[in-house]
Amino acid sequence: MYYYSLYNKKVFVKYRHDLVDRREHLWKCREIYFNGYQPKTGDVVVDLGAGYGEEAAFLANEASGINYFGFEILPSVY
Repeated sequence: MYYYSLYNKKVFVKYRHDLVDRREHLWKCREIYFNGYQPKTGDVVVDLGAGYGEEAAFLANEASGINYFGFEILPSVY
């Protein structure tokens, strides 16, 4: 088990090759994942297939007070 800091949050990953580059992830979040709508304080976000939770770290950094529910079905990830 490895962990690294992403947006000042600890993200735990099972394998070293699962570590993500912060700049690339920031671009993906802003330009792809949340391009149409950026969740704001008080919003409820349900993430089906949350993986290791990198998007949760991004959202926690962007707006406090988001109600985030992340679900990951793959046992090797959670």
